[in-house]
Amino acid sequence: MKTYALPFAGLALLLSACAPWQGPQESLGSPGSYMKTVTVEPPPDICAADAYIDGYRAAYMRAWNQEIANKMALYRMAATQNPPDAHAKAAYGFYSSKLFDLKSANQKETRYDFVPPSIECEFHSHTLGKSRGNKEAVRDIDALKPPEAK
Repeated sequence: MKTYALPFAGLALLLSACAPWQGPQESLGSPGSYMKTVTVEPPPDICAADAYIDGYRAAYMRAWNQEIANKMALYRMAATQNPPDAHAKAAYGFYSSKLFDLKSANQKETRYDFVPPSIECEFHSHTLGKSRGNKEAVRDIDALKPPEAK
């Protein structure tokens, strides 16, 4: 029996090394609005991870909502100009269900938007998080496709 324990332990270790690593998960949104979980991994050289995540969260949700609003306006115009267009109506409904409630976006942002010397590290980390959040929101919106109309 003991001769099999070591190979199985090694196999389990090998298989766990092959599994994709997931960084810290952040829930965006709030109940009653669109909610999404994203992976936010602050870079190792960030001195204030909480500020980075806070900046990421705020920028991601704002950029997401702006892109969603743009798509909603496009499909609302298409549906208005061509009322029988079922695809435009379905796409408008799809995108309108994807808006975040921005009240949950960021509770600390105003603290990080000022740069007294005591929070220079937090300001820098927050700014880098905002930049990354913007980029990733636009990337994720590009991957989001409305269902085909029936």
